[in-house]
Amino acid sequence: MGLPKCCKCNHPFSWRNIFRASFKFSQEIKCPKCGTKMYPTMKSRQKMGIATFVPLVISFALQVFGLPFKFTMLIFLLLSVLGMILLPFLYSFVDHEEPLW
Repeated sequence: MGLPKCCKCNHPFSWRNIFRASFKFSQEIKCPKCGTKMYPTMKSRQKMGIATFVPLVISFALQVFGLPFKFTMLIFLLLSVLGMILLPFLYSFVDHEEPLW
């Protein structure tokens, strides 16, 4: 599991650039070396949706099983931060925009 690379020139993207692009609406990223516009694949966008939903489901399940609210929120925050750190490693890019479905 590594950071994605440009599909034209094989230049690796930095963690910071991918992290910034993940919060944009369009989510396109430009290769710093060749200038090609890259778009996230359908599969990586689906992974992002699941990865952002998992901490919420886990914290809800812990609350249902009777764990105190403080610990549930702490676990939710830790899982959310871990997910944000690992987010750029889940991306893969192509040079054309794919439909989500």
